[in-house]
Amino acid sequence: MKFIRMMDISMEIGYLWCSSCERAYHSNDTRVKNGMEVCAYEDCDGDTILEAKDWGAVRNSRYPLFPEIPQTGQFYTIHDN
Repeated sequence: MKFIRMMDISMEIGYLWCSSCERAYHSNDTRVKNGMEVCAYEDCDGDTILEAKDWGAVRNSRYPLFPEIPQTGQFYTIHDN
């Protein structure tokens, strides 16, 4: 079975933020689990289609103090008011 990356736009994005584990990762680091593309972190199975957000959009829209390049493993909690 041939796997087709669901996040083909990932090369344009650069970094993604996972709403499941609240960490960011480079879009090229996603994993495939059970035929689905998931979060780069081994302890998280957040689906990239449903739970990954463009890091730049997260920063620019509501959290401009987040770093331009996120730290690996750092939690970036987003509070919805």
